[in-house]
Amino acid sequence: NITIEVVNESPNTIVLRPGLRFLHLILVRAEGAAKYLGTYLGQRGVTPPKGLKAEC
Repeated sequence: NITIEVVNESPNTIVLRPGLRFLHLILVRAEGAAKYLGTYLGQRGVTPPKGLKAEC
């Protein structure tokens, strides 16, 4: 699952209409010696960002 969050931090209104392309996503598989031990390791479903948990 991939969840994309779109935030408009400007004072200007942005209108997104059906069919409008606004995201370019590239997924790359990379391997290295270090293991990933981040916040979202093993998550299932939607996990809000740490800074927004109180707001969600």
